[in-house]
Amino acid sequence: MNSRGPWYSSNTCVIWLVEEIPTSSDPNGYLISSNIRSALERMGYLGEERIWCYGPENQSSTEAEWFDVCYESIGDKDKRVRRMLFDMITFASSCDDGKQNNMMVISKTPLTDECFRVLGSFEARGFNVLLVQYDDEAELFRSADAIFDSTTLLDGSRPMDFDSVSWSSFGNWETDSDPGNCTDTVRLDLSSLSFNDIIL
Repeated sequence: MNSRGPWYSSNTCVIWLVEEIPTSSDPNGYLISSNIRSALERMGYLGEERIWCYGPENQSSTEAEWFDVCYESIGDKDKRVRRMLFDMITFASSCDDGKQNNMMVISKTPLTDECFRVLGSFEARGFNVLLVQYDDEAELFRSADAIFDSTTLLDGSRPMDFDSVSWSSFGNWETDSDPGNCTDTVRLDLSSLSFNDIIL
C-alpha cells in the first residue's frame, strides 16, 4: 500500500449509496459537496473530486445542498449497487496513473462482499480507499468534522488528521518526487464488462 499524505495532484471519486435523502432545517441550507470536500482536505486528499449519489427516489433537497453532486435514482437496491460498482470500475479504468487516485464510499448499510472485492482491487492498484459508515444521514452531512469522524481506511484504521499536524514536516509538493508512483501489480479486466452485465 502506498503512503498517504497531502497530495498536490489528487483525483478522488466519492460514491454515496443513499438510504434516505437528508433535509436541512437551516433556511440557508448546507452544501453537502462542500462538507465532503472539506473532510477530504482534512485527510490530506487535495485536488479534483467527483461525487456520485445513488438513491431510491428523485432528490428533493434544495439546489444548494446538491450543488456539484450527481444524483441517480434507481428504485431497486440491488440494481443501485450494481450501477454503483459499474461506475466505480469505469472511473478507475479512466484514471491517470500519474496522479494519486482515491475512492471514498459512503454507505449506511454494510457493503457486500462483491463491493469489498472491487475496493480491494482498487487498493492493490495504488488507490487510497476510504469508507464512511454512519447512523444518521442528515447529521453526517451537516459538517466536515462529522464526515471525518465516520471515515476509516479499508483495513479499518483511521485516516491521518492533517489539521492536527505540522505542515513543515512535509516536503514541497511541486518539487518532491511523487510518492504515489508505484508498480501497478493488479489490473481490473474490463475487456468483457458491459453495462448490461452489471445492471441486469
